[in-house]
Amino acid sequence: MTSNVLAIVTNLDNTLDSLNLGISRKLLAEEYPSWVSLGKRRLLQLSPAELKPSVTVAQDGTGDVKTINDALLRVPKKSNDTFVIYIKEGVYKEKVQVNRSLTNVIMVGDGTNKTKITGSLNYIDGTATFKTATVAVIGDGFIGKDLWIENSAGAAKHQAVALRVQSDKSVFYNVRLDGYQDTLTCFYTELDNRGPGANTSQRVKWKGVKIIDYAHAQKFTVEHFIQGNAWLPKTGVPYIPGLLPMSEAGRIH
Repeated sequence: MTSNVLAIVTNLDNTLDSLNLGISRKLLAEEYPSWVSLGKRRLLQLSPAELKPSVTVAQDGTGDVKTINDALLRVPKKSNDTFVIYIKEGVYKEKVQVNRSLTNVIMVGDGTNKTKITGSLNYIDGTATFKTATVAVIGDGFIGKDLWIENSAGAAKHQAVALRVQSDKSVFYNVRLDGYQDTLTCFYTELDNRGPGANTSQRVKWKGVKIIDYAHAQKFTVEHFIQGNAWLPKTGVPYIPGLLPMSEAGRIH
């Protein structure tokens, strides 16, 4: 799945280059994507103590509800307004689905080691891969921040997905994901491998391993692969559009 998507993007990029259309993916400073509000950007900068959530989830009863699914029942359907769900520290053993009708939902936790959403559905025990996700997001405009999302089934249970995202224009900021899904590792690339332990002469010859150069690697960066410069700045999420800065003697990438 992943390799097919990368191939499509690469071929499309080559086609656009050959047409010489003069298309620029960079966002001008005065342009703003219509789908992200300034309010969302401000919310991403706030700590849990500064938040004014629409609903608070707390297992100990100090919030409005005790489960995330109960909080989702309070979200107005097809709303253009942002609905903030603050999830206090705790381990939430739930299967969570943000349905298509639940738009512009923001889930904020207390941190990647404090607010944990966990499940264990898996392929070996009879659940279709598509349905194993502990958290599934279908509603557009979702933002998740400071969360730990886990599928605890383990590798022996084969496909066991932590997060499935079908929504458009979603952002995950400081979110830890623990799960197992083989299609996430079906395409490997190697770039400028060097240093101690970099001898690959005894490596197995897998067809899925591709040696690429820096020009090729640029196609898979935030700027090019997801056109990040066109929409990420308005979310307030820090990101590096190109390859990670790297400098060594006589070389800067």
